[in-house]
Amino acid sequence: HIQAVRCTLRIGSTRRPPAQMAGAQPVPPAHGAGASNRLAQLGFPLFYGYAVIAAVMCLDVCTAPGHSTGVNVFVDNIIGDLNITRTTVSGIWTTALLASSMLAPLAGAALDRVGPQVMGLVASLGLASALVLLSHARTITAFGLSICLMRFSGPECMMILGNTTVNRWFVRRRGRATVIRSFSEAGLLAFPALVNSTIGHLGWRATLRLLSVAVVVLGAAACAVLRRDPESLALLPDGDVDTKKRDLQETADTLLPQHGTEARTAAPRTREPAWEFTDVVRDPFFWALCVASGLFNLFWAGVNLHSVDIFGSNGVEKAHVAALTVPFAVASMCGSLWTGLRIDTMSPQQRLLLLLKTYAALGVEMWFLALPSSSAFAVNTPRRAMLWYSGYGFFCGLGFCVFSMIFADVFGRTCLGRINGIVAGLHTATAGLGPLAFGWSRDVTGSYRLAILACLSVFALATAVLALRQHRHAWN
Repeated sequence: HIQAVRCTLRIGSTRRPPAQMAGAQPVPPAHGAGASNRLAQLGFPLFYGYAVIAAVMCLDVCTAPGHSTGVNVFVDNIIGDLNITRTTVSGIWTTALLASSMLAPLAGAALDRVGPQVMGLVASLGLASALVLLSHARTITAFGLSICLMRFSGPECMMILGNTTVNRWFVRRRGRATVIRSFSEAGLLAFPALVNSTIGHLGWRATLRLLSVAVVVLGAAACAVLRRDPESLALLPDGDVDTKKRDLQETADTLLPQHGTEARTAAPRTREPAWEFTDVVRDPFFWALCVASGLFNLFWAGVNLHSVDIFGSNGVEKAHVAALTVPFAVASMCGSLWTGLRIDTMSPQQRLLLLLKTYAALGVEMWFLALPSSSAFAVNTPRRAMLWYSGYGFFCGLGFCVFSMIFADVFGRTCLGRINGIVAGLHTATAGLGPLAFGWSRDVTGSYRLAILACLSVFALATAVLALRQHRHAWN
């Protein structure tokens, strides 16, 4: 074996053992390595992980019908054809969110077991089936089942798959990968306008069937490219192929005497964490991070639905509030791009500190929104509302970007699917409960201050726990 190490270093990247070692069998290529080899033969200049990002982006676009903005396009037609009320539709949607949130951990565990190809294929077929079922729905029961299946197969399963797979293929360049993937949001934003135009020509039921065909085609194309991780193609994360040669050199330096001297010990290198799932779920840091992100998601969903009334009760006119979505979107995009371009130069500890600072800034944003309209610092004018929304959008974009990779930084890639399943389920549940909590606060107390302050208190407590325990998880 020592001779094999020396020979491998001399001949470069060859995988065969030295010729004089008779009887040695060549090492077979890793399962699935044919795709990477074919790309190399065709002169593909990029790391295969970027093809995986493209496949994930296709699945991200497929999730559009399962989001609230996608369902909203069909709501008026469904209400008219099924003769149901908006309250019934809202109740079914909330039920679908809660049901899919409870099933999300199972989806994460299945992803770790079967891999993204099988998971992506099953999710695509499930989403396409839900669209077909919805196109034939004539009763409330059929409508409810199709909405639940559509929500779980689309945003839950596919988003868990995308977050997990991208973080497994990239470690040092996760920021760059996140920025590239974020461009799939353009398809999500364009979806309502495109579908609304198609409904005008074909009708809403035919449009749903057409969407089911598109989901099957995009899903099949994505699954043909997806792979579990770079190791399954005999590669390393980020395309860092030189690391193999460096490891062989360190092994040779450790095993072989150099010029008559004793064997040297290789210098220790930073290792990626590899937590077991049982250790993750027993760690208070993990649950503090889940609670902090879940409470912020609850606040985010509540503000999004009730923003007109929240700012209107402070004296800001509805026309000005409706226009605030533009600075919010621009600021959010700037926050994501700035973070994605800079975060690759940060250590995992610095990323964690950045997330804590972002949560602290978002806590200040919550506090400003909770102030009574008579306060000197209240958000009670159009200019202050625009400044608040701009800062809120920037920190939201920054926080979402960092949060998408923080679990992989802290706990590694071993059980990332199950981790993302728990997190996705929690976020979906809080997204469904946020508007309800804010509406209850408004109806009972006459303002939103109770819901905002309660959310801020628990959010601040969870962030404090993260700050106190973060040094235990800074593995760099």
